[in-house]
Amino acid sequence: MNVAAIMTDAAGYPNRAAIVGRTLSASGIQFFRVSPADRPQPGALTVDLPDGWLPSNDSPLNLKHWYRCHLHYLAAVRRHGIKADFYWCFEGDVSASPATWLRLMDTTADMPHDGLWTRLSHASERPGIGWFSHPTTPPWGEWYCLGALFRVSARALDWWEESAAESREVFTEIAAPSVIARAGGTISRINRPHHESLYHCGTMKFNPGHATRTPPVHHPRMFHHPCKFDDRLTAGPVAAWKDDMFRQADDLEV
Repeated sequence: MNVAAIMTDAAGYPNRAAIVGRTLSASGIQFFRVSPADRPQPGALTVDLPDGWLPSNDSPLNLKHWYRCHLHYLAAVRRHGIKADFYWCFEGDVSASPATWLRLMDTTADMPHDGLWTRLSHASERPGIGWFSHPTTPPWGEWYCLGALFRVSARALDWWEESAAESREVFTEIAAPSVIARAGGTISRINRPHHESLYHCGTMKFNPGHATRTPPVHHPRMFHHPCKFDDRLTAGPVAAWKDDMFRQADDLEV
């Protein structure tokens, strides 16, 4: 299976990119570091999105890139001719040890799905997610994902490209998995059933800018990504799920 990994880096993480690149390349995985053309980073390939793929509202360009992050990876593949059967896509602020990266590759190698996400929910499972009822969400927008780290197939990119203009106003977290599901592709959570302890809501979801919110979980065998706050991370249950999560992770082999 030919696999490529694409890291989007708009803020500048060259050292992290070098470590991940060496780790994945040693395992036979192509590695590419890209950045938006309006926020270029030294040493990274530049990528820009066609105007027809971007929302037509008045948001700043950098926010339009954020809205369309799944199409940013598509644009990188098309512009730079990256050929693979599957593409790992992740943001520059996602971090993990080399051993954890390799474990991720190993535990998902036999998963043939067109889309794999660390967090993936159907509207029926998470009716409280307001984006499902947002005016820009179409009837077929039934899935929600966290786009910090995921894997997609080559044919999933074809479906994204075919629907890029149609879904330009749809939140990327809704459009990315829902387009694949609508086309008949297969989607799944990365951490089920293979390895629940690679990710946790405390490592892949956190807003450090809010003074009343709990600090992120740091564990050497898990992925980390400073993102949005989860209501489960309140003062009461934090200690209990941290202890349980650490017990699971400490039982793993690096």
